[in-house]
Amino acid sequence: MGRITGAEKQEELPEKVRLLYDAVFQLFVEGTDLADITVSGITGKAGIGKGTAYDYFDSKEELVACALLHVMKQMTEKLLKMLEKKESFGEQMACLFDWVENSFYERNCLNRFLHLLTDNSSIGQLLRQKVEAKEIERYLPMTLFQRLLEKAARGGEVRPDISLEYMAYTIYSRLAGYVTFLYIENQEGEKREKMRMLVYQGIMKEFCVES
Repeated sequence: MGRITGAEKQEELPEKVRLLYDAVFQLFVEGTDLADITVSGITGKAGIGKGTAYDYFDSKEELVACALLHVMKQMTEKLLKMLEKKESFGEQMACLFDWVENSFYERNCLNRFLHLLTDNSSIGQLLRQKVEAKEIERYLPMTLFQRLLEKAARGGEVRPDISLEYMAYTIYSRLAGYVTFLYIENQEGEKREKMRMLVYQGIMKEFCVES
């Protein structure tokens, strides 16, 4: 296999690339700053030679961006399967909040991903370029929200006078805010429950059809 682009399916990835991705993921979980991540640090954690990384990637930035996309694809596919089992839009949103609260490792990567999408660093710019590719688009969180909203619209659950695109971006931004709250505040108990209720109710009141 030649150069990795980030659009590959899980089964298409060479084992050494999977090891590299897992190493990047572990560094994220450990809280390592992106500026401090090095190719040798990644390959050392992966247990493979440094030169192997350059068989598949041109730079550290390319490797980290592709690793993030890989995590996001895996996360989106897993989430979609969970959410599609829920009957109503409200149940799907509640499930989404449960996932955000309980999936610490994935939440950490999601926070990095969201931050980099608005970052002017070389990795951020590269990640935005890759996100614009059509083969990547269907795996991204925005696409997941749009699919949920399309189903809710067909069932008459959400307001027909508001565009689905606006709803998707609004849910995306509010969820990102909640993820940031959990990441920074690291709160449990009453404070977290109150914030969750406010964000959840805000989404439901603005977009759902009153019963």
